[in-house]
Amino acid sequence: MKFIQLKDGSCDILFADEEIEILNKTKKFNLPPEAFKHTVNEMMAVCLKWVDRMPEKYQRITSEGDQQEVHIKELTDQKLK
Repeated sequence: MKFIQLKDGSCDILFADEEIEILNKTKKFNLPPEAFKHTVNEMMAVCLKWVDRMPEKYQRITSEGDQQEVHIKELTDQKLK
């Protein structure tokens, strides 16, 4: 999995063929502790870079700490309008 931030502040998440096969088969990823730690480390590094590149109107958006789902399709549909 690779995270690429675009100039408009959005992000593409690219998946390897093997990752796509796993998602298609199981509809989830199960990350063992070490893999999860590396993923979190990578996401934190990316987040720190994103803050500077994120358009100002999005920088102060907050999320509920107990929010379980991010409805990507709804957010993508909004972006396309």
